[in-house]
Amino acid sequence: MSRIGKQPIEVPKNVVLTFNDSIIQVKGPTGELSHKVSNLVKITYFDNVIKIEKNTETRVANQIFGLTRSLIKNMILGVSTKFEKKTSNDWSWL
Repeated sequence: MSRIGKQPIEVPKNVVLTFNDSIIQVKGPTGELSHKVSNLVKITYFDNVIKIEKNTETRVANQIFGLTRSLIKNMILGVSTKFEKKTSNDWSWL
């Protein structure tokens, strides 16, 4: 079983989630993203926490389980924080 998929996702206050059939839409201050979710997983959203569960116990369901959690977490992160490029001027390792 996926250890990543078991972890709940906390949704910030400035992010709005909408579920239409198998499509999840995430809207935030920096943009809007959507993703079609497989029918092998079930998503529950309560008290600003998302939990993902498998519908079946198959190898493909295990793979989709962790992937879906990672994609949704990254979508939330993408719409809630501004893109930032980090550079290092520390050349001491040369």
